[in-house]
Amino acid sequence: MAGLQHRLREVARVGELVGAVAGVTVAGHRELVAVGYADQLAGRLMTPETPVHVASLTKPVVATAAVAAFRRAGIGLDEPLVNLMPHLSAVWRASRWVTLRHVLSHTSGLRPDLPEDERPLADAAADPVRDAAERTVGSAQVFRPGAAWQYCNSGYGLAGYALGLLADTSFERALGDELLRPFGMNYTAFDAGSLVACGHSGGRPIRDTYWRARRPGGGLISTVGDLLAYAEHLFDDSEILAETGRPVSPSLLASTYALGWNVSHGGLVRWHDGDWGGFHAQLLMHPQRRFAVVVVINDDAGVRSRNRFGWNELRSASDLRRPRLAPPFLYARAAMRTAVARLTRGRAVALGTSRRPWRPR
Repeated sequence: MAGLQHRLREVARVGELVGAVAGVTVAGHRELVAVGYADQLAGRLMTPETPVHVASLTKPVVATAAVAAFRRAGIGLDEPLVNLMPHLSAVWRASRWVTLRHVLSHTSGLRPDLPEDERPLADAAADPVRDAAERTVGSAQVFRPGAAWQYCNSGYGLAGYALGLLADTSFERALGDELLRPFGMNYTAFDAGSLVACGHSGGRPIRDTYWRARRPGGGLISTVGDLLAYAEHLFDDSEILAETGRPVSPSLLASTYALGWNVSHGGLVRWHDGDWGGFHAQLLMHPQRRFAVVVVINDDAGVRSRNRFGWNELRSASDLRRPRLAPPFLYARAAMRTAVARLTRGRAVALGTSRRPWRPR
């Protein structure tokens, strides 16, 4: 891993980025590096310990916690979630066949997100995650569960609420008890402290706060060290690795999606990206080699730089390249399934899963 600092600095220089932080772990040996500014206006430098918004990197963390909690409670991933939430039965307009597997794989067919006009109302509720979950199940299906893939923050909200219900507490506390503290993610939370980095757009700081009602889909603030600790713990849990890495559907991200993960190279590689508020994050893993790389760029212009850095580090460690040929095929197949599912949603969307679920070839 010699030269990691140089490689990150070169990516930041070429992309003219405000700041970036990255970390690599290989067989338990870590290296953490940082370049540029956490807050350019304040002149505050980025360090390897700087907390950063990781946006949708929250999803694999929540998926891991939810799968583990359901397994321990003896609840199958294909159990209808309404059975866990009978108190919402009276307002439930969505399909009663939506399961944890559906919501974690973005195949639930639920409406994809809280509308802009509902977010302030949900955030002001005593329990924003519960309020968002009620609004989600109180809305009609977009398509039948399991019929297609559509990125769905609302589904992760429902998974987060289910996690809290199992623990008889809030989603945030349940995630902390189930995963963050046991995994040693001591600097990971949902509330921004004074040291958190800010995103930038055109060199100007972005100081937005993430919606409380949407936290299960993208609200975590973390450090690269904590995210590497998460990856290292996953390497030692073959059951969770297998369950969360099992392909479910081709996605509109031009990948195959599992539970909280994009997967490729025959399941050898998994990753997730996060994009919000001037932050672009990536966690990429090769569990068989006990390899993981995390990169977070706090500059709105950093998408390509993030992808280049993460996949180059994987290639250096394993000779595996970013998929080039399969994604167009997967995207076309996913797009066709989604279009058909939307067109036929009027045909008993309250029925169960698709009769012919997609299977990887």
